[in-house]
Amino acid sequence: MIEKKEKIDQFKRDCRSVKFLTKKLIETNGELEALAYKMQGVSGISTEKARCENAGYNDNRLALMEQEQELIDKRNEYSVRINRVNRILAKINPAITMIITDLYINGKGSDEVAAQYSMSKPKMYRDIEKALEPFL
Repeated sequence: MIEKKEKIDQFKRDCRSVKFLTKKLIETNGELEALAYKMQGVSGISTEKARCENAGYNDNRLALMEQEQELIDKRNEYSVRINRVNRILAKINPAITMIITDLYINGKGSDEVAAQYSMSKPKMYRDIEKALEPFL
């Protein structure tokens, strides 16, 4: 069974990953939009003479659909991880949420954050763990 300390450490790692996951989510959404455009088969209007392009045409719709599903799965994974962090942060004391956000998501130094909230580093870490324990 996973201990509370391990769960808290995992949550801290997840918090550190939120910005990265958000960037990956945006990239994946862009890739999905580009793929949707490809799947529609829309192209620019040609001013050339009419050509017969059906001969030897490879239909890669199945490959595109598989690629789309992979991107959707990635997007869902990123969303789940981001939402998990946000759900837990929404449940705890707003002051502790601000400390966690500054410390783990925004990447500020522990000395700076402790000084900003007028507390010692050990007290700051104790308060964080105490606030997170019931939700992990």
